[in-house]
Amino acid sequence: MDLALYRELNNSFKRTLVFHLGANGGFFSEFNNMLLAMLYCLKHEIRFVLYTRHANFRIHSGWTDFFLPFCDETHHDSHRSLNARCPRQRTPLHLQLTVAHFKKSQNIDFLTYELWNHFRSPAFTCETFSFPNTPPLDLLAAAQLLIQMIWRYNPETLAAVTALTQSINLPKDYLGLHIRSGDKHIETPLLATSQYIEKAQSLSSLRHFFLSTDNYAIVEEARRLYPHLTFETLCTPGETGYIHQDFLKLPATIRHSHLLNLFASIERLASSQHFIGTFSSNPGMYLGMRMPPHQVHSPLGDAWKIW
Repeated sequence: MDLALYRELNNSFKRTLVFHLGANGGFFSEFNNMLLAMLYCLKHEIRFVLYTRHANFRIHSGWTDFFLPFCDETHHDSHRSLNARCPRQRTPLHLQLTVAHFKKSQNIDFLTYELWNHFRSPAFTCETFSFPNTPPLDLLAAAQLLIQMIWRYNPETLAAVTALTQSINLPKDYLGLHIRSGDKHIETPLLATSQYIEKAQSLSSLRHFFLSTDNYAIVEEARRLYPHLTFETLCTPGETGYIHQDFLKLPATIRHSHLLNLFASIERLASSQHFIGTFSSNPGMYLGMRMPPHQVHSPLGDAWKIW
């Protein structure tokens, strides 16, 4: 299935979901959940429509600040307040009536939070997907197909990401590491740098690494502990850990630069012989869907799952 066929199939469905991308999570948290929602919609014959007018990664317009369009977008401002990412614990009656009126007036069947628990269900990972001109696929293979279709940088982003990736001095064959710090400890315990590197060394004798991290102290630690190995990175000495709420307060030009750097790092990781990272970190979860399974590894030895 190519993008043209996806659009034709998507637009043939009678019911509609408007997915609010960039509601409140980090970029890959938002993107990963969008992929799951797209798969759910294909499985259940629901038209997928995007809303990114006020995305938290927005520079000017949202999705198209960085990528080429792949489906219809709506720009109705009411999605900003009414189309929440996660289900509400309690919805007051007046808000229920407002949402019902809005959906009816816009011919919308589902908002993001109404399907959230469905496409994030552990049972959903066991589904198979049948698309035109393809054999039945499991969730990871189906997600990889969608990524190949929609992960298309616009010309400006492509030029910037290409320049950044080419600025890194790496041989053709190397290993990729993603080591998160910052506010990630709020969600899950952080692992030692040595756990990632020792996992990598159990997989390959390659001595060159691309290390993606949000904390330059991790780069320094890796170089100090393993002086016989080479670690290249796009992390800069001023970075001390990603804090999502602090990122949202940055000027648009700085957020834009950080995201270009993130995308360039992702491209380098995706081109590695083996990627080592945790699936509880959203770049790791994303690469677990983008890359062939035999090239993706967790330092804990656990399998990919929906987090």
